[in-house]
Amino acid sequence: VGKLKVFLWCVPLSFIMVILITNMPSLPFSIVLSFFAIWFALATGRAVTSQTMVSSVTGSAGRGSFMSLNSSVQHLGTGAAALISGYIVKTNANRQLVHYEWVGYLSVAVLFIALLLGYYLFRKTDAHPKTAYNTGTRGIAYEPAQTRAIAGTQNSAGPFHLWRKQYLLIFVDHSELKL
Repeated sequence: VGKLKVFLWCVPLSFIMVILITNMPSLPFSIVLSFFAIWFALATGRAVTSQTMVSSVTGSAGRGSFMSLNSSVQHLGTGAAALISGYIVKTNANRQLVHYEWVGYLSVAVLFIALLLGYYLFRKTDAHPKTAYNTGTRGIAYEPAQTRAIAGTQNSAGPFHLWRKQYLLIFVDHSELKL
């Protein structure tokens, strides 16, 4: 089917589940559990496919470093989300959560941005496989001239070059690029 296609299906379906869960009235535990089971399946679908797309950005030699950096950024985002949610969600005098639905709306907004970025950045890998080449592993990397054509200007930063594509920064290790 393709990782981008699965991502493009799982993210909008998870919009629905996030809104349902964050606006859920008091329900029996079994019903709540079924909603969370569906949401976890969709969340896993979008997480695995996005991780697969991101891991194909670099070659095998630099993949460990890149994935470590990626994991750090993900954890930073998770911590920021928890901090922001802690400021939004409050308890009232009856010890009920208030403004929890706002967290759901914010989550959908972030997911929508991720959906657009995922489509914009990775649509060429599934649609035009000939613009990418196999690095000898499961991942793919772009030939340097194609990367320049796709990404625009370059700034040197040691063995890594920082590529600027509008407001997005993508790190590419040129030592792993092969024809």
